[in-house]
Amino acid sequence: MSKKVELGLTPREVQVARLVRTGLTDREIAGRLFITRRTAEWHVKQILNKLGFTSRSQVAAWVAHDEAVGSMAAASNGRPHNLPLQLTTFVGRGNELAELQRLLAVKRFVTLTAVGGAGKTRLALEVADRALHAYPDGAWLVDLTQIKDGYPIARVFGATLGVHERPRRPIAETLLEHLRVRHVLLVVDNCEHVIADCADLVDAILRSCSGVTVLATSREPLRVSGEIVWRVASLAVPDPEAVIDLHDLVRYEAVGLFLDRAQLAAPGFEINADNASAIAQLCRRLDGIPLAIELAAAYAGLMSPEQILNRLQNRFGLLTGGSRAGPARHRTLQSALDWSHDLISDDERRLFRRLSVFAGSFSLEAVEQVCSDRDLEVDAIAGLLGGLVDKSLVVASVDGSAPIRFRMLETLQQYGQQRLAEHGEVERFSRSHAEFFLSVAQEASPQLRGRDQQVWHQRLAYDVSNLRLALQWSGAHEPDASMRLIIALSDFWYVDGLVEEGDGWLRRALGSYPTRDRRQSGKAIWLPRAGASTEAWK
Repeated sequence: MSKKVELGLTPREVQVARLVRTGLTDREIAGRLFITRRTAEWHVKQILNKLGFTSRSQVAAWVAHDEAVGSMAAASNGRPHNLPLQLTTFVGRGNELAELQRLLAVKRFVTLTAVGGAGKTRLALEVADRALHAYPDGAWLVDLTQIKDGYPIARVFGATLGVHERPRRPIAETLLEHLRVRHVLLVVDNCEHVIADCADLVDAILRSCSGVTVLATSREPLRVSGEIVWRVASLAVPDPEAVIDLHDLVRYEAVGLFLDRAQLAAPGFEINADNASAIAQLCRRLDGIPLAIELAAAYAGLMSPEQILNRLQNRFGLLTGGSRAGPARHRTLQSALDWSHDLISDDERRLFRRLSVFAGSFSLEAVEQVCSDRDLEVDAIAGLLGGLVDKSLVVASVDGSAPIRFRMLETLQQYGQQRLAEHGEVERFSRSHAEFFLSVAQEASPQLRGRDQQVWHQRLAYDVSNLRLALQWSGAHEPDASMRLIIALSDFWYVDGLVEEGDGWLRRALGSYPTRDRRQSGKAIWLPRAGASTEAWK
């Protein structure tokens, strides 16, 4: 973008000009940027007027020439940089971009954290490109991807900035001397596997070089004084309960990314009434994770969205078509998560895979009781769970004064379930899960008719997904336990307006008993409960 701003183009007009170069119509540009067609037409007219052109082909040729000869050397206002030219459109995250630019203007160290494939690097590069004008000595990407633990990190910084080692002088000292007189933005990418050494160097730079701002990406915070930790959220996905028309659907970031990348794989691909539902479900099932969505969209030329959706149960086998030019860990969804998994401790791995037995959200108390064993002490679990949250493998949900709950993204949960099966622990911890929630339901049962009814009802409501999972597992493996759980939940079903569901669980449970036992045991324990149906005993 060496001359675009000097010629008066706004950042939005630069975006539009780049899309004109790709051959998109005004309608397609509007859909890509989530603006109206009339707005897109107005931007194109402004570009033509400012550049003195009369046709779109002239704009396309000008953009191509500018990107080829100008972008890698200097950006607007002549700022030097080594930020790579992006070959795909940056989709969504408008609020994050604005807030991160604001943060960098007032803070000197921001770390973007998230699980692998969440788009940390791409977001950091986009922020750096937009903030470049604020740094007279430029913005510099320091890529730590290939660095092994123990390699002098300062050498990588030095090589990026053109700082050469001097005889009998540590490279770190030479680097600090170079940076003390400069006003630069350092984009330090992929810190997690060399996090201790990286933290030490970043701390030294920030303490010694007042003109340096650091924007880092890592799967966990560096824990350096003054660090602002920005957790990169998944892209927005459609609400499964909402009725959304096509026009509104494309405004969701995850859907927008899927459409953009699907059109690369299958030019002419469009969202329509037939495939809209499958696309929305795809984006939800992939948790809005950009890498997963891009890998799924790559199949748009081979399969319909519904066919891709139907194969998501084996998502790690399906999502394998990443760019050969990109990092190896981003070529498959499996390798992206392997990278994160390999960096955590043995105890964190144990806890991570055992957490996959939960459904929906869960409490710390539940984790301590379900996941502890001889090889994982109860007292250690709170710290380990906090570590998994820091490393973006578990999400902590805070809702006002309510107790903190935790959850796993579906993609991470499926990965954890694979690991649990590999270690032969599925039955043991599924049983532990069912036993715990049976105890919770039995403790709550007498309280649901007392003065603290609302408190206990809410406690069960938080865990309704786990209670259903416990019913499902015990119904298949421990019929007696299943019946005890159904009995304990009878008032909960009634208060929550789920009597029909409760009756359904009861019918299935009774089906595992001989007819005589079914009538004798079932009537005695269920019929006295208010609201229970008599149909189950027929």
